[in-house]
Amino acid sequence: MLNSYIFACALCLVLPPAADAADLITKAPIRAADQVYSWSGFYIEGYGEYAANITNSTVAMPGVLSIDLSNVQKGPGFGGGLDLLYQGGGSSWVLGIRGQIGYDNLTGTGALNAGGVQVLSISQATNYKGNFNAILGYTLGDPRLLVYATGGLAFGGAKPNLSVGTLTAAASDTSVGWDVGVGLDYALGTNWVIGIEGGYTQLGTKSLTLGTLITSSTPLNFVSQNIHLMYKF
Repeated sequence: MLNSYIFACALCLVLPPAADAADLITKAPIRAADQVYSWSGFYIEGYGEYAANITNSTVAMPGVLSIDLSNVQKGPGFGGGLDLLYQGGGSSWVLGIRGQIGYDNLTGTGALNAGGVQVLSISQATNYKGNFNAILGYTLGDPRLLVYATGGLAFGGAKPNLSVGTLTAAASDTSVGWDVGVGLDYALGTNWVIGIEGGYTQLGTKSLTLGTLITSSTPLNFVSQNIHLMYKF
């Protein structure tokens, strides 16, 4: 009996005291997705888009006639950009700036035929577009979901061409204007963001003169839709 008591006392001295029930509950690690995401940072992005000019061209002989020709430019494009965003601590508002430039394959041709013979044609091509924009965004409940509006200076390459019979007038230069857009971004993790954006770009009107009598004008008013992927540094 005495030996049993001595053995029990020895066990009490050797073994640590029993843990409280609260200590036995292991807290689950905090997942990255559960942490409050901040949009502040520097991003590099790539995008693919489809764009179209929503206006037609006009060919005229002043005081004689004016012809409206459908030569809607449309096609795909791709490009990249740099974004700098800032979100104040605890705020749902996001401010930023960005610059983008991309290659576009936007082409369209319209023609006037008489008696099965082409009398005149007008074409327009845009081979690149870019912008320098401001961004205003707001997180929608989920801090990783950002809706935003953007707008600012826009520019693009313009290549109009006017042909009447064997006579041709052409130009190739850069047009400058403005653009606006709205988009929705979602942060996939700490660094990657995927999003979609719709935009409108106005780059003025390109005009050509053939001889002294025939003129053409093509307003450059584009609508576009893009899908983009961004990496946050």
